Amino acid sequence: MQLKPDVEAIFKFVGYRKEHLYEGYRPAHLICEGYLTSGVHSYYNLGKNTDGELKGTITFISPEVYPACVWVGKKIMMYEGQRNVGHAVITNIYNPILCKDDKENPGAPDHIKKYCFKDEDDPLYISLHKNFAGKTSFVYKVKCTCHCERFIVYKDAHPSIFAKCCNCGNMITVYDLKYYPAAVKLNKDFTREIVDEKAVQIYVNYEYDDEFLYEDDVEFDADDITWGKVFIANDNEIKKILDDETA
Repeated sequence: MQLKPDVEAIFKFVGYRKEHLYEGYRPAHLICEGYLTSGVHSYYNLGKNTDGELKGTITFISPEVYPACVWVGKKIMMYEGQRNVGHAVITNIYNPILCKDDKENPGAPDHIKKYCFKDEDDPLYISLHKNFAGKTSFVYKVKCTCHCERFIVYKDAHPSIFAKCCNCGNMITVYDLKYYPAAVKLNKDFTREIVDEKAVQIYVNYEYDDEFLYEDDVEFDADDITWGKVFIANDNEIKKILDDETA
């Protein structure tokens, strides 16, 4: 009996394994701190791989043993014995057992959720996470669905923040009061202006009221943010371009 895959991921391989892959490859995955588990890979574009990066799925051997430890954007290191062979970044979760509880990891507003990632290899992200993240405050790095991390950023006086992908041209809404239930919206048009002529990286911080953590009858609403911050970075220099209370 063929098992259904647990997650979809983008794989990045290094060293020998970069050019010696095959369907059904089964490395060990550091699924959570201190725990390695094997998983079977299935690749979408194995024959067209030219740079060691592939997209496909993973079927883990025993997901019930390590529940609620995966989220979209999580990076999982892969090994053969003691040797690191690369990593997998989770792009979709098919097995609900693995999905981390929203009350622990609420995510971000729906308009930007699919563009938000936790980049544990980025020193700027790590610094922002250390300074701003908490039980009701969440920090992410923005990445387009084409995997580009560079954007031209626009801002208006509402205030709203928009980001245009430098690779595919996709326009991402980073912050817009019209999506947040508690926000005061002004019924008028605003002119967008470029924040920086250079292509920049974007980091966001969304804060929420803590009622959903303690009240059984209060459901978490990812759009109901109470405060938003937006940062841009170029050449490892970071700048805050938004610090706004929604209510």
